[in-house]
Amino acid sequence: MVRHKDSSAILIRLAYILGNLTTNWEEVRLQLCKTKGKQSSFQILIDLAIYYFDKEENPSKTGQVSSNKYEDFTKGNLEDALTKVVKLLANLSTEEGTAISEFSTEGNQSKLKEFLSKMLRAVDTRTVEQNEEFILNAISCTTNILYYDTATSPLLDTELRSQVFRSCAKFLLATQNEEIQIETVRVLSNLSRHS
Repeated sequence: MVRHKDSSAILIRLAYILGNLTTNWEEVRLQLCKTKGKQSSFQILIDLAIYYFDKEENPSKTGQVSSNKYEDFTKGNLEDALTKVVKLLANLSTEEGTAISEFSTEGNQSKLKEFLSKMLRAVDTRTVEQNEEFILNAISCTTNILYYDTATSPLLDTELRSQVFRSCAKFLLATQNEEIQIETVRVLSNLSRHS
């Protein structure tokens, strides 16, 4: 996926396929979690997401425009890429054995915090009416990451937890989407362990 990070057509399809496969198939999630290389699957996905959030926030800094319509990242393609990468990360985060070690490694914690902060800022700029899939996947990903943020082994600081609360709590009553409401309750439940 890293090799194709500037090709919207390839990256979105890869992330879509992997996201769907990892939704219900534990074997696929485990296989992706065990992938060997310079970086783990978690590190790759977090780096990709940060790359796309940066590209969204500052389009001129992150790349050149191609003449190939299948490579260019339009605003819609960028949203689609973020949605798919966030969904894949949310799915992999359900593999407790791998996720806890990935998230608690000191070097990965700063990247995880950067990712969450950028994702929550992106959630704050979107509406359920126009960006329902992204918001659902972002809240689900946040829920799954917060599962590992316990009082005895904190991953996040108070400021980031406050940002999570501010970004997600509004979806409890502001939408009729039951999935988003349930994921929001799960976020709040996980946050309540630090009260």
